[in-house]
Amino acid sequence: MTGVVEHQQMLTREGARAFYDRFGTLQDRQGFYEDIATRDLVAHAEFEKAKAVLEFGCGTGRFAAALLAHNLAADAINTGCDLSSTMVGLVRGRLAQFGARAQACLTDGTSNGRGSSAASGPPPLPERCATRWLASLSPR
Repeated sequence: MTGVVEHQQMLTREGARAFYDRFGTLQDRQGFYEDIATRDLVAHAEFEKAKAVLEFGCGTGRFAAALLAHNLAADAINTGCDLSSTMVGLVRGRLAQFGARAQACLTDGTSNGRGSSAASGPPPLPERCATRWLASLSPR
């Protein structure tokens, strides 16, 4: 090892979408490493003060369900966005019990909002954002 960081191939949006469409509910089995990070996030993010949370890469909705049930105020909303139609479907099913407080949208992964399948376009940016996972996506 020379101390030089080698360039690693970055995952494209299309690659991420294909992976998570296949991975589906297996995402819930990742708690052995995800739960430590999300517990720390909840401990420090003051979610109880948030009126809305926007979660990028919402996965199956496990984290959102916990926030809505235990940490967010009764009138707070959670919006999850994901590249994977499989994940968005899982989120919608899991969060149906929270009614209008929980929203999920399919996105193309761009920051300009084009490609969002939310009925009224992309959600407005909330006061506090929970970026659950920062994926290494290429600009392509």
